[in-house]
Order: sequence, then structure tokens, then C-alpha cells
Amino acid sequence: MQNTIMILQQEVEQLRNEQTQLLQEQNLQLENQVTETEERFRAIFNQTFQFIGLLNPDGILLETNQTALEFGGLKREDVINRPFWETHWWQISLETQQQLQAAITQAAQGEFIRYEVDIQGIHGKIITIDFSLRPVVDEAGSVKWLIPEGRNINDLKRTQEELKQSQKHYANLAEAAPVGIFQTDADGNCCYVNEQWCQIAGLSAEEAMGMGWVTGLHPDDRQRVAAEWYRAAQTNDLFRSEYRFQSLSSGQVTWVLGQSVSETDLNGQVNGYIGTIVNITERKQAELELAQNKANLEISVDQRTAELEVSRQRHADMYQKTPVMFHSIDWQGRIRHVSDYWLEKLGYTQDEVIGHKSTEFLTPESCHYAETVVLPEYFKTGVCSDIPYQIVTKGGQVIDVLLSANSHQDTSGQRMSLAVMVDVTASNQKLYREKELAQVTLQSIADAVITTDAQGYIEFINPVAEELTGWKAAEAQGVPLTQAFRIINEITRTSAENPVEKVLRDGQIAGLANHTALISKSGIEYSIEDSAAPIRNRAGDIIGAVMVFHDVTHARQLQRDLSWQASHDSLTELVNRQRFEQELDVALQSLIHDDQTHVLCFLDLDQFKIVNDTCGHTAGDELLRQVSQLLKKQIRAIDLLARLGGDEFGILLKQCSLEAAQAITQKVLSAVQDFRFVWQDKVFSIGVSIGLVSLDMESILTEVLSAADSACYAAKNKGRNRIQIYESHDLELINQRGERHWSLQIKHALEENRFCLYRQVIASTTHPPETAYEVLLRMVDSQGNLITPEMFIPAAERYNLMPAIDRWVIKTFLDYVEQTLTGYEDETISDIHANKLHFINLSGNSIGDPLFLEFIKEEFKQHDFSLQNIGFEITETTAISNLQQATHFIHELKQLGCQFSLDDFGSGMSSFGYLKNLPVDYLKIDGHFIKDIIADSATYAIVESINHVGHVMGLKTIAEYVENYPLRECLDNMGVDYVQGFGISRPAPIISVSKSSLYESECP
Repeated sequence: MQNTIMILQQEVEQLRNEQTQLLQEQNLQLENQVTETEERFRAIFNQTFQFIGLLNPDGILLETNQTALEFGGLKREDVINRPFWETHWWQISLETQQQLQAAITQAAQGEFIRYEVDIQGIHGKIITIDFSLRPVVDEAGSVKWLIPEGRNINDLKRTQEELKQSQKHYANLAEAAPVGIFQTDADGNCCYVNEQWCQIAGLSAEEAMGMGWVTGLHPDDRQRVAAEWYRAAQTNDLFRSEYRFQSLSSGQVTWVLGQSVSETDLNGQVNGYIGTIVNITERKQAELELAQNKANLEISVDQRTAELEVSRQRHADMYQKTPVMFHSIDWQGRIRHVSDYWLEKLGYTQDEVIGHKSTEFLTPESCHYAETVVLPEYFKTGVCSDIPYQIVTKGGQVIDVLLSANSHQDTSGQRMSLAVMVDVTASNQKLYREKELAQVTLQSIADAVITTDAQGYIEFINPVAEELTGWKAAEAQGVPLTQAFRIINEITRTSAENPVEKVLRDGQIAGLANHTALISKSGIEYSIEDSAAPIRNRAGDIIGAVMVFHDVTHARQLQRDLSWQASHDSLTELVNRQRFEQELDVALQSLIHDDQTHVLCFLDLDQFKIVNDTCGHTAGDELLRQVSQLLKKQIRAIDLLARLGGDEFGILLKQCSLEAAQAITQKVLSAVQDFRFVWQDKVFSIGVSIGLVSLDMESILTEVLSAADSACYAAKNKGRNRIQIYESHDLELINQRGERHWSLQIKHALEENRFCLYRQVIASTTHPPETAYEVLLRMVDSQGNLITPEMFIPAAERYNLMPAIDRWVIKTFLDYVEQTLTGYEDETISDIHANKLHFINLSGNSIGDPLFLEFIKEEFKQHDFSLQNIGFEITETTAISNLQQATHFIHELKQLGCQFSLDDFGSGMSSFGYLKNLPVDYLKIDGHFIKDIIADSATYAIVESINHVGHVMGLKTIAEYVENYPLRECLDNMGVDYVQGFGISRPAPIISVSKSSLYESECP
């Protein structure tokens, strides 16, 4: 046992030693990494060309780099741990040191400092630096160090000063120049002339500005000068012309020589022209005199002959001494004379050259070219120019030259040739490199490139062009471009003009027409865009063309898709409302000029909501798709079918009489009526309500849209699944259009806050009496007149404006309650404070809006008071048609303390059946029953049964439309809990008993 323990102890000790050794090795490795990182940083720190250091917040220099030390001729011990402003660099002046000391104080407060300053280096050398102090803060935000940096800007300062001097020199030169100087913009509008120009042209500087200089031209020269100026601007060539100015005041004519060149920006774009004019009036007069002196010149011919002989001898001397490779050969091709430079360039002596054929010094290839091509032609014409040869020096080096020669007779009458050679070796090498670079570039770019010769035959085609055309470079070489580059108009499918043919014909840059497509060798079609330009030689002659094009198939398809999406409904793929209205407007315009008839149809699906609510929106979407296909089959090819939104469709029956339109829409009606929509295990039948409007030349777009909408709505109101033709004298349709008008008035009233709240008393029949209120709404028109709800509520319900109105009522009433409680919290006579229940009416549209419940809850959160005196009224019809949503809605708000009243109870066909499922607190019996209970015993029995059932279910009952005392007494005897009507109290603005109403100034 003891041995085992000892063995274990030894193993533990061994493990401990191994662990210690491992930790030491890791520690050594980390130390080496830190040392290496520090050495790298130190190398970068010392090798930078800027002056960099490190200060503490008090300005003591802690570190500086080698660049700064070398500039000052200093050692580290000269500056480290000293105040920065006392170091050698800053001892240029006391002011400099004080400025630095102040800057360090600011930087120590966390501010970044930067300014230009002079410092001194070794031997008193002074430079200007761009100096900065950058604070470095720790995690607590305190400044820990300052980093000073300096960059030598002497060269920058000197360059700026030289630029100023150059600009000043140019301005002085322009004013002092003995020639007229002018400057224009890119359009030829004059923007500067010097004094000499004004004197020569006879115009003031103000008169010359813009195009004013043209008025000073001689009338006979204006058109010519303008044409020459325009041509020079188009070709970017030098403008040079002789023309006349004629003084507007004295009529004096001055001849000038005008010259100008273009000025370009950094991108090579022309941004103006600068030029001069020189007075050549005297020269022109001299030219006239020259003709008169021609006879006198003939007398001087003999004298000039002698002078020419002297000149000939001088040229002979120049022949030998000029730094150009001259040589003369006889008619047998043997060299008779060579210039000294010729001999020097090739390394020969006179004896090694004279008498030898000139072709002996050419490479074999150049010799063959000379003997078979150049010399035979030269012997015919006696002249050759820029012949490319390769000659061989005595040392064996090959030199590229261009040779030009001309034949003449020497003094003995023998035919000789004088030839001159120019060394182009360096330029050829450069040209070769540029050509090679161009070839690599063309091979690499993403655009397709094809070049042709002057006849339109392909010389080069890059890989992208190979891919798009389907032609390989080898097989495309020498093929006519029209054969490999086959293009058509992708809309008309006709052949498109080849841009290279146009370039070679017109000599100008040309591009493809819109909607051009390339047909590849394999038949693949690509949408492309391109441009082509001429290729010219030095003389300006067209020697070929280059065409650059790229594939835009995807972009064009995307553009077509976006255009289609903007004008079509994505669900049904029919045109949308915007496109439909555009086509309708075009049809209306055509009626002004053509004797045609069109009919507009609005369609609204019946029972669509049942499918949506029962099976969900996915089923509803599928129903709309199937109905769209069904409708397409019922109309003609020239007609236009559109989805206008929701379950509404529009049809424009073009060139169609009203009678024919009735037949077509009856066909549509029958097809929809016979259609059965199957979804999973359910089968649905639907209908459609259709409104027709006949269009004539006096029809207006907005009016016909409104009329069709009204006719469609009238068809719905008359029982659905029918056709209604719009007639201007139809009272019901006029009312429908009136509702559209009211919808606009409601929107304006909401925007301008032109609503106000009223309330009507709901009195109890018990003793002591209790009082509640129903909150009512009034609209105020733009003239301040009061509008009752029955005027605008139907339009608000139809055009889905009730949710917005309900939101306004709730927010406004709750604001009023809160302000009342805040303003009168010490008084006990406020109705709200006295526990008076107020009922707010809610529409069916609001109950069905999933966001409306959240809106009410949010408003309650923002208004901090008890909700037990807030009640809501919903109609029996609303509750039954949205039973599940209504039940959820009521439950949610009752949990917050609100109460609910079921309005118009008894108007539905199954009132009692639904009542037990609705958690309401009050039943408001339909007023149409209340009015007749005294005269009609059956009605009395109905009201009595409703009251009884309500009490059995624990609900309180309210009778509305109580217009007189006998009615109230009858209802008291029946045991109805509350009564409401004009016989009890008329509606009044909401006004506090003790103070003026918050709305008194707004409501009538």
C-alpha cells in the first residue's frame, strides 16, 4: 500500500513538473510574439516619413520616431522626458513655443488640434509642417496620451505659390500681348477678350460677350466663319481662318487671322475654346501690291540663281553634317553618298559603304520586300514614302526605319535617288507593347468587341463576342460582319440596320436602334445595345470600324416585367384599375373624332365574402382567379376586362351598342350564376351585380366611373345578381352618386376636424330616476351648417369610412372626459364624475376591423379614469353578421369594465336565437315597434315579449323613439327599464353643467 502511494506521489510530481515546463514554454512563446510585434511596430513607427511622437497630458515627450530625430539631428536623450515645447524643433521663436503650449492644454481637454507651423531642424533648417495633436482617451473618457504628428508641406506651399504666380503671369501676359486674345465656352459664347482684341475688332468687351462678337464680323464673312467654327468644334481640330471685322460705328474694315484651340477638362471633355486674332490688314494690302510687283520679281531671278547655288553648296554641307540618315544611290542601286550620321548610326566607314548596293544592308526579309515590291514601283514613279525596312548595323543590331526617296538628275544629267531614313525602333517597340496591351484588354473586358476593315470584313472578335454571336474568332476572320452579326427588331421581327455599315458610309459614330436583338449562329436570341465608331489612320481616312455591344436580355426582360406589373393585377393577371382608366380615357377621346359607341360595365361579385370568411383568403384568391377566366370567355377579343380591386371588375365593351352590351352582360350574368366554386369539401354558388353606362362624346372620365359605380350599387340594392343601366334621370342612381359626393365631404371633414359630439338622455322608469346618455355625431359643412347623421352615414358605410369616424368619436369623447375630470375635479356636478353612463355607437365595419379593438385599448391606456361609465352600442344586424368577431370584441372590452347595448333589437329574423350568445348588458328595442304599441296589440305583444325575455336573461331594456307622454306611460306600465326619444329629451351638444362646452364654439 505504501509503495502504491509513493508511486502515485512520484507520478503526480512528474505531471506537475511537465505542466510547469509546458507553461514556461508557452510563456516564452508569448514573450517572443510580443517582442516580434513590438519590433514590427517600432519599424513602422521609425520608417514613416511623418514626424510622430507620444506625449503625456502635461506635454512631456515620452516617445518620438527616427524621422523626427534625424530631421533635428537629435538623439533620444536630447528630447525624451522633456516638455515638448522646449525641444530643439520648437525653439524657432517664443511665439511658436507659446502656441504649442496652448495647443497641448486644449488637446489635454479632449480636443483635436490641427494647424500649420514652422519648425527648425539640423543646422537651423526651417520647414512648414501640417501639425496635429490627437488625444487618446481611456475607457473612462479621460485623456491618457497625446499623439503629435507633423507632415512636411514645404513642397505643397511652394507649388501653391507657383500656381498663383503662373495665374498672375498669364493674366498679365494676356493684357500685354500684342495680339487679341479671346475665350469662349463650349457653345461658342464669348466670356473674355483682352484690350488688344477690342482695339482690333472695333468692339467693346461688353459688346463682345456671349454671341455679341458675331455682330462685329463683316456681313460677307459671318456665314463662312460660323461654318468653319462649327466644323472645327465638331472634329476637335484647330480653328484657323482669315476674316474681317467691320466697326459698327465707323464702318472701318479690319482683316484678321483668327486661330483657336479647344480646352478640355481632366476627363477630356471640351469645356471651351481659347484663341487669338492678329491684324493682317497690312498683309492683305501687301498681297494686292504683290501682284503688281510680279514683274519686278522677274528681274531678281538671275540674282536668286546665284544665291541658290550658294544655298546648294550650303545644303551639301548640311547633308553631311545633319543628324539624319541621308544617302544617295545611282540607278543601279549603288550607294554614291552617305551622311556622317548614316555612317555613325550603322557603324561603317565611307570605304565600307560607297559602291555597295543599299539592299546589302537590309535584313533578308526587307531585301526581298524591296526587290519584289518597292523598287519596281519606285522605278515607275520615282518616289516612295515611309517604306518600313529593317537594316543591320555593322555590329549585327537590327534597326527599324522608315525610308522615303525621290529621284532627280545631278549636274551631269545622271538619274540619282536621294533617300532619307528615320529610326523608328523605339516607337515601333512602344507601338507593339501598346498593341499587345490593347489585345489583352479587348480579350478581358465584359463587353463584346468586333473590329472590321474598311469593307466591313471581320478582323478581330473577342471572347464575349464569340459567345454572343456563336462564331469562333478563327472562323469569323475575314467573314462579312452582316453574316456573323445578324440583328432584328425584337418587336417587328424585321431586319435591323447594321451600325457598322452606317459608320463606314457616314463616317460618324452610330448606335443600334431601340429593341434590337442579335440572332446567334445557333439561333439563340439576345437583346443587345451597342455603338460603333470609325477607325481612322493618321491622314483621317477610314480604315475600318469597331463595334462594342453587350447583352441586355435580362435587363429588358426585367423592364418588361416591371411594366407589366405596373399595369396588371398580379392575382388574376388582368389589367389593373390604373391601366383600365387609361384605356377608358383613350376610348372617350376617340368618341370625339370617330362615330363609335362604347359601354362601360362595373361588376361586383355577390356572396364573395361568404367564401372568404368560411374558407379563408386562399380560397377567395382562387375564386377570383377562376371567375377572371370565366369572364374572359364571355366577352369579345376587342373588349377589355380589368380587376378594379377586391371583388370588383370592370369591362370596357368597345364599339358596342347598349343593346349589344345588355346581351353580353346577360351572358356574363348567366355564366357566373351557373358557376360552382368547389373548395375542399364545400361547394359555393355566387352571383354578380352589374352596372352599365353608355359612353358618348360628352362623357367625362370621372363622371362615367361614378355613374357605373352607382349603377352597380343600385343593382346590389335591388336584390343582387342583376343588371342595372345608368340613366341620368333615375332617382335611385342620383342618390347613389350623391353618396359618392358625401364620401368626399366626409374625408374633408375628417381632415379638417369638422365633426362635433351631441348626446341624448336615456331616462330610467324607476324611482328614484337614473339617467344615461347616447353619444351622437353631427358633421359641420364648410359654411358652418349642421348635418345630421342620416345624411352622411349611409355613404360612410358604403365607402368604408365608418372605422375612421368611429376612431374620431372615441378619441374625441375620451379627450373630453379626461379634460372634464381634470378641470372640475373639485366639483361634483360633472355628468361623467356623477357616474352617468354614456353609450358610443360602433359600426359593423369597425367591429370587423382586427386593429380597431387594439386602438380602443390603446386609447383607454392613454386616458386614466374608470371605464365603468363607458358603454358601446352595436346593432343587432352587426352582431349577427359578425357573431364570432362581435362576441370576442364584447368580451375583451367588458373585461376592462365597459358595458354593451344591443341596438335595434327585434329587427333581425332570429333575434332570440342569437341573444343568448351575446354577452350584452342592455337591449334597445327597435323603435319601429315602439311607435305602434298603443295602436297595434300585436306590436305591443312583441315588445312585451322582448322586454320579458331580456329581464329573464338579466338584461335591462331600453325603448327608443318615445315621442310623447302616452308612449312613456305605456312603457312604464310594461316594465321597460329605460326610455329615449324626443318625448324625453332632444339631442344637445355635450356641455358641462357648470362650464361652457368644449365644443360650444364649434357646433351649432
